[in-house]
Amino acid sequence: MRKKARAKAAAAKPLPPADAPAPALVGTDDDIADQLFAALDSGPAPDPAPAPAPAPAPPSASSPPHGPAAPRPSRQKARLARREQQQQQLRDSAAAEAALLPDPAAAEAADIAAQCAQLNVALHHVPPDGHCLYAALADQLNIRQPAPQPYSASQLRAAAARYMRAHPDDFMPFISDLDVLAAPLPSPDAPSANPTDKYACYCDAVEHSALWGGQPEILALSHVFRTPIHIVQSASPVLPIGDHYTDHPPLLVSYHLKMYGLGEHYNSLRPIS
Repeated sequence: MRKKARAKAAAAKPLPPADAPAPALVGTDDDIADQLFAALDSGPAPDPAPAPAPAPAPPSASSPPHGPAAPRPSRQKARLARREQQQQQLRDSAAAEAALLPDPAAAEAADIAAQCAQLNVALHHVPPDGHCLYAALADQLNIRQPAPQPYSASQLRAAAARYMRAHPDDFMPFISDLDVLAAPLPSPDAPSANPTDKYACYCDAVEHSALWGGQPEILALSHVFRTPIHIVQSASPVLPIGDHYTDHPPLLVSYHLKMYGLGEHYNSLRPIS
């Protein structure tokens, strides 16, 4: 009974402050034990457990899972991107269609080869150096009308120029200003030069330069050698020049527009023996 009364009395006492020194223990052993139990029972209360942290909210469908929202592209940039994509699709489509087209040079070569097979001739390549027409015709003359001295391109140039100078009325209407541009004009006053002077300069260029030859020069050489000249070309029938000459077989040359990137070119067509 006495112990219970002392315990109740001790419980009724106010708690000492947390930083107060512990009371001295005096009395008998039983009293000291009772005081220790009372001190333990009256110790500071434990700290309350911390409240659980709130669970993070799940990301919404409209917000990115990490970091701030990325800036949205402007409407103008989106339109430009769509337009560039459409243009690229058009370019790709055009390139695919072009790849399906036949090669113009290959088609021209195949057509001329088929005509050569019908004529029983073989194509003899001539260098594309500006003298190809004269070199091709010189090769034909050396095969079909051989002379004691072989013909050369320079000899045929001189022969064509002499005939054209002697017959200006037959050729002057067919020589354009574009043709004359390849010839050195007599003075800086080139635009004021009269047609006769321009034609004379053109004939000089035929003889002394690498000016390309065409139908006027072919016609002149047909007259010089009194021989027909036939031109085999793609997608067209054989073009005859000077067929009124019948003493010699025609000279055969091929005309190419796609063989080289420089433009027109002539080759010799030799007979197959």
